[in-house]
Amino acid sequence: MIKKLNIFIIAEAYNRKNGANGSLIDLHEVLLNLGIKSVFLTSKRNRIIGLIEAIINELKFNLAIKLIRPLSFLFQDEIQNPIIFSTNLDLALFKNIREYHPNSTIILFQTGNLPTNENQRNFFIQRLMFANFLIFESPKHFQDFNKEYLYLNVKPYLSYATTSLEKKSFKITDKKTNNQTLLYCAGSIQPRKNQILLIKAFNEAVTSCEITNCKLVFSGPLLKNIYPDYCSDFLALVDSNSQIDFLGNKRDYHKIMDQADIVISVSKEEGLSTIIREAMFMKKCIIASNIDGNIGVLQHEINSLLFDELIDPKELSHLITSAVKSFDLRRKLGENAYIFYLENLSNKAYQEKIKLFLNDLA
Repeated sequence: MIKKLNIFIIAEAYNRKNGANGSLIDLHEVLLNLGIKSVFLTSKRNRIIGLIEAIINELKFNLAIKLIRPLSFLFQDEIQNPIIFSTNLDLALFKNIREYHPNSTIILFQTGNLPTNENQRNFFIQRLMFANFLIFESPKHFQDFNKEYLYLNVKPYLSYATTSLEKKSFKITDKKTNNQTLLYCAGSIQPRKNQILLIKAFNEAVTSCEITNCKLVFSGPLLKNIYPDYCSDFLALVDSNSQIDFLGNKRDYHKIMDQADIVISVSKEEGLSTIIREAMFMKKCIIASNIDGNIGVLQHEINSLLFDELIDPKELSHLITSAVKSFDLRRKLGENAYIFYLENLSNKAYQEKIKLFLNDLA
């Protein structure tokens, strides 16, 4: 029954340069695994560029030829009652789809935070006027939506996203090249990611002689053209401590994470982070900020260590010290994170959620 659904996925491109595109690529792969054909529409690329990107970014050539199309492909008379998955924010696009396909089903992914001010709220509501379903990756965002927006004519649905590492059969070696305790933080260097707080917390732990023989490593794009002052301060702090390294933007950051003992996320705001999902899959000890995107996935002292204070480094410094000093604590948190991953975030779990969702549509 569900194999006959007329499914389309609209994204900017077939690459994982942002979380929204990545979620849609994950969905596309899950549908392929279920034996369900879906057409991937690239909204801001012509077909040739879309094909090239898809082939480069992991889709096999023969599948790319069959399944990658420009957005205009959707607007054909022979296409009836399409089911459309997207994270696209273009209101004009959804209006055109509704006018051309009045019986279409539009399913939007909410990969980021819910609106925090009136302008964002108004845009959010306008966007949902065209949608039938809204899929959440974060339990906290799902709960908040149910409290504030149930008057809207859109049905919320919770489906944890998975990680591409599992599908690529990433080999976890878990073999240390030395006896240092390695702390790792990945992400673009910018104020929202809050890396400076982590440096201050690490320095405080080291200066107090609470921890020794450890190293803090960062990787990610340096957004110095957008945040010049923040990036300058970040680099100055990195240069001031020989136990801190910045590796720049690394495509193979998973290899660095594989060597890490502790993975740290200090974001001030975030959806369900790809790095968090990957760290759980890799059985890493996770220290993270207690923000909406993490709530419901990470639980303090069960599968992670969570901190509330996003300005003063003392609380984070204390958690770093606890994790560095105790191998048993790191192992317990990492194993519990992996169990949660298998039950909720794994490819198998995600596949079952999407299968149930499509069965309801059929």
